[in-house]
Formats: sequence, structure tokens, C-alpha cells
Amino acid sequence: MGGVRGCLTTLLVAFAIGLLYASQGNSLGGVLAFLAGVALMLWGVAAVISRMAQARESRSPSRSPSRSPALSRARISREVKQSVFERDGGACVYCGARSDLEFDHVIPRSMNGSDSEFNLQLLCRRCNRQKGNPLQPRAT
Repeated sequence: MGGVRGCLTTLLVAFAIGLLYASQGNSLGGVLAFLAGVALMLWGVAAVISRMAQARESRSPSRSPSRSPALSRARISREVKQSVFERDGGACVYCGARSDLEFDHVIPRSMNGSDSEFNLQLLCRRCNRQKGNPLQPRAT
């Protein structure tokens, strides 16, 4: 933000000097030269703001309208959820807890892991948060 503030400060100072210059009866050419300088500074401010907006967009892909295909997929089907629930015995495959269960992708969706029953496992919320996003073999 400092670049924009610096440009705006420069613009205000130049504008004040131009007003002072014009009020003292200086030539029309001098005033026009001043106005051309102001126009160039405004163009510079617009360029800085544009660059800052582009940098902000590149830092936050979640706000970007084009999301990755892995993150914009449909939800896991009921049939697959039921199959995984029955296969894992309705309990967390790491600790055996039967409450706060979540369907976890063995290969994360962010790494293009599928929503098939072969890539899903039941984990309790605590184990799922501890696991995070890395690849870990399914507990047997």
C-alpha cells in the first residue's frame, strides 16, 4: 500500500505547486506542462493499483473464480458413503472412535484423489485433523 500512498502524496504536492504556479500569473504553457505531469502521475497510480490487485489475486487462489477441478467436484455419493461406513465398521480406522466421524480421502482431493470407496476411509474428527493432507496408508 506504501506505493499508492507515495504516488498520491506526490500527486497532491504537485497539484498544490501547480495551483501556486498558475495563481502567480505564469504562462499557459507552464500550466499545461503541469497538467500533463498530473496526468502522468494519475496513470502511474492506476498502474500501481492494478499491479497490487493482480498480486492480491495471485496470492489467494480461493477467491479466484477458476478453482481447480479437484476442489470443485460433486459430493461423495450416498452409495459410496454407505459402502465405506460398512467396510470400516462404523468406526474411526485409526482409533476406533464411533462419534464425530468424517469421510477422509487417503489420496487428498487436492492431489486429484478420487471419491471412490477405495480412496475413502472413516476417521474421527480428531484423527482427521491430526492427519492433515499428507498421504498416509489406511489402517487395517
